[in-house]
Amino acid sequence: MRLILPLLAVMLMSTVLAAEVSLTVPNHSGAALKAAPVRGGVPFALGQVKGNETFQLADAAGKQVPCRVRSIARWHDGSVKWLLVDTQVDLPAEGAAHLRLSTGAAACEPAQLVKCSESPTAITVETGAARFVFSKKQFGLPTEAWIGKTQVIAPGSQFVCEVEHTPAGPPEEEDWLRPASGSAREKFTAAPAGEYRVEVENANDLRVTVKLSGWLVNPAGRKLIQYVIRAQACAGKADLKLSPTFVYAGKPKEDFIRAMYLRFPRKAAGAATWTLGGETPHEGRLSGQDAVSLYEIGPQKIYHMAPYDQDKTVTYSVVQNGKQLATGKEAAGWAQVSDGAGTLGLALRDFWKMHPKEIKCEREALTLYLWPEQGNKVLDLRRRYDEIENTYHYDLSLWEFGGEGVGVTHDVMLTMGVANGGTAEAAPLRETTALLNNPLMLQCEPAYYAATGVFGPFAPVNEARYPHLEAYQKVATKWIRRNQEQFHWDGMIDRGDTLFHGYATPSHYGYLNKKGWCSRGYVGWLNDDGGLTNSLFLHYARSGDYDVFRLAENMARHSMDVDTCHYCAERPGEVGGGHRHDQQHWGNGCRGYGTATHGIIDYYLLTGNERALDVARETSGYHDNGVPSEDEDRIGGLIRFWEISGEEHWKQRADQLLAEELNVPAENPWRFVTTQHFRMVSNTCTGFMYYLSAAPPQDCAKLKEAIVKTVDGRYDTWRSSWDEAGYLAILLSSLAYQATGDRKYAEATAVLVQRAGVPSKVELTPGYLQTLDAMPWEDFVQAVTGKWGVNNVYMLTIQGLVPLPYALAVFERAGMDQQAVLAVPRVTNEPPPFEEILDPQKMRKEIGFAYQVSFEHGCPSDQGGGVSKLVLLEDGKPLGPKNSPHAVIRTDGGGRYSHWGARTLWFSTSDNSDPRTNGRQYKVVYPGPR
Repeated sequence: MRLILPLLAVMLMSTVLAAEVSLTVPNHSGAALKAAPVRGGVPFALGQVKGNETFQLADAAGKQVPCRVRSIARWHDGSVKWLLVDTQVDLPAEGAAHLRLSTGAAACEPAQLVKCSESPTAITVETGAARFVFSKKQFGLPTEAWIGKTQVIAPGSQFVCEVEHTPAGPPEEEDWLRPASGSAREKFTAAPAGEYRVEVENANDLRVTVKLSGWLVNPAGRKLIQYVIRAQACAGKADLKLSPTFVYAGKPKEDFIRAMYLRFPRKAAGAATWTLGGETPHEGRLSGQDAVSLYEIGPQKIYHMAPYDQDKTVTYSVVQNGKQLATGKEAAGWAQVSDGAGTLGLALRDFWKMHPKEIKCEREALTLYLWPEQGNKVLDLRRRYDEIENTYHYDLSLWEFGGEGVGVTHDVMLTMGVANGGTAEAAPLRETTALLNNPLMLQCEPAYYAATGVFGPFAPVNEARYPHLEAYQKVATKWIRRNQEQFHWDGMIDRGDTLFHGYATPSHYGYLNKKGWCSRGYVGWLNDDGGLTNSLFLHYARSGDYDVFRLAENMARHSMDVDTCHYCAERPGEVGGGHRHDQQHWGNGCRGYGTATHGIIDYYLLTGNERALDVARETSGYHDNGVPSEDEDRIGGLIRFWEISGEEHWKQRADQLLAEELNVPAENPWRFVTTQHFRMVSNTCTGFMYYLSAAPPQDCAKLKEAIVKTVDGRYDTWRSSWDEAGYLAILLSSLAYQATGDRKYAEATAVLVQRAGVPSKVELTPGYLQTLDAMPWEDFVQAVTGKWGVNNVYMLTIQGLVPLPYALAVFERAGMDQQAVLAVPRVTNEPPPFEEILDPQKMRKEIGFAYQVSFEHGCPSDQGGGVSKLVLLEDGKPLGPKNSPHAVIRTDGGGRYSHWGARTLWFSTSDNSDPRTNGRQYKVVYPGPR
């Protein structure tokens, strides 16, 4: 009965999916909102929504709320998998709106509609509160904007980038925020000559998206910056949301961005007032040629060995006509200019966290500097050096093109109004900024997300049955977010990413900072390695935790812009590829696993973000084009993009790649071409899971068979009390259970989860997890790394955040609570005695006096708290001390060694000579079980 009930619950849930879906819109802005526009993706189970249904939306009282929908992904049978819903809702300052989406009746008509018309010369959007005109002949953001008969925005808007061509010294570690040289500048502008184009990208009665695209060019026609700007206008609103994306297509050694700005001309009428959002509002008056700016630069971008208590506060200044008026920290980042006729304001999402930035107020214009004029800095996108240098950086490849192809997207809200006696009202812009920083989400219940199967067979959070397994995952997300905040991993190039090697842990070459992170070369930025962004979106879906959503969203926005190559003149086939982890986001070559493939797709499906769709197409092209290196995301990424695009090519390519992956000799117990390495157990297995969740059943049969046979081939090893499990294939064994329902695979999954080392003895008092947030940094570190063993973000990803939601679904279905999972016995099958001479050709230099070597036989080791009985002989004489710490082997040598993993030895020679060339024989001897 314990096994039947969870299945029955899913079946009951599935019967009502198409009829009615409960939705929640939490308000995290802190302000009451009236008819606030909301957009979000709502999933459906296979076959439940055919695509010709009508939908209506009602609030908690049963009153209809306007909505418009369109399909953005479909199942293999053609039914709707994801529906994008637009609506407008009233929200209290604290709390949420509760809605129900249902089929069978048409949606009610909105009180006001947004209308779009197009002529040969312009696109005009009318919201009922404002009119926006976008010229097809000249660049406009928009070209004009009106409230009634009052013109607020005048023609002449600009998008400009100015570059210096002289570097201020050599490249500097991770630092992209460098002093300007002061050399002559070259100007590039958005102009018709830059392939300027305006089009309506999407439109319904509640929201219209106008897309502007082209190149910033110089007078000679040279292209420097590729841009896409999306302008969204909503019914009944006088606001215009702009999402400008720029892609750097310059030469990093020659083109240093010195200023980049969007200028919005006002229809000025006499003297004006200005208000700027810092820590508190700053205000004053404008007349004549007055100009006042709020700018925020930020500290040097060096994170390697930086201690946690180093001051990296981001400060701002307010300057009028060259005179400093005010200073502060972490500005809110909005501005408003008002006169007797109209008011024009703008707010930038995450202003200080996306530094450096500047907003300038003039009587006749508002200007947003994506890269500031003030501060005397340039954006340096050079690679840190021009050769492969392995001494400290542990590089594996050289990306010689630096930051060519890096992109950045911002979100800006333009607000307009008719001024009241020339007095600007600052409060609405504070609210607008808070809403930009904390976007509204259309949320489904975790159990509903799980029941649809759109993210595969995962389990919603169940703290009662799995207290420590669930707490471990929450601690992991807190660890990532707290480090981002503590070390100020922010700025428009770094925001959203995380370092991955571990706090106060040694790099691959032994050095460490006990108060910080090593971030040099290999141990630098994660760049989504292991599929972290996707796993965070999954944890949002299974918990409804808005903070986790924001963590995932920021990572997705970073990865899909900065880590992904969007342009490479020399190697166009690299477009869509993601850079391998490194101390610079673009420091190393493109890899398939650096693309954040699934996280980007998740972001699009959950929010409808058009930029994410652009990059998902780029990424799919990269997975398809045959160039990719280490591309474990290909199969799953292509099958999911097929669901989104409906283009059969992507399915055919995914099938071809799957057939290649399964093409192994029949006698091979591991049934995949990809071996059981680190990305196999996260990226590749995630791809298998999405393929099984997307393809028709007949296409999945061979993959299911391969999964089951592979787990069978590893079953005894995984169940062993001592033998090496390698990188933990928790997701693979979970898929084997879901394919068969055989309890042996649930037990294999349980043993692998045991091997992941999730602490089960930490006392979980009520509110324990909340107390972590309030702890001082050093106490927090001690609790998280000491009690929970949480540190290295990459290992957290591949052995925890990626597979555990799927393992928990196995345990739920098998009727196993946490106690039962941890009680699954391991098998003691200790081997007989053996001797083996070590092969010098298999020996590898590690650090200092340490060498590593693998051997064929296996036996219980020092790892995991064990004490190995293995003896190491040098020309027949025992070496030692045995069971030595690896750091001591490196520094002291002298014959010290450690048996780490069933078949791996870390060792030094008696005189610290090189065992590969000193002519001595090294042998391991195991006495056998006692």
